[in-house]
Amino acid sequence: CPKVLEGSRHVNASSRTDGPTSIIFGRVMLYSTLVVAYSCFALNFVFYGGLYAIPQVLTQVHTAHSPALALILGALLELPGLLAAVPLGLYMDRRPLLCLCGL
Repeated sequence: CPKVLEGSRHVNASSRTDGPTSIIFGRVMLYSTLVVAYSCFALNFVFYGGLYAIPQVLTQVHTAHSPALALILGALLELPGLLAAVPLGLYMDRRPLLCLCGL
């Protein structure tokens, strides 16, 4: 572990002269940066696309309740997940938490 830390110190120290974005777009962090950027794009695309499309789709599907009620229920059912995410994120390690969320 000390070798890794010294290597990252060397990378960080040498990247400071190139600008603030050279660290995250450098050779060491480029893959992680691209994965996180793609994940954020896909998450926002699905979430906001769903908010846009669900009312239009649900008007054509015959259900027991209105499309507006479906959106409200969906928003309300997100709250327990958000409330559970905070303590789980604080007290669990990253990899087991990713495995738990992937279920």
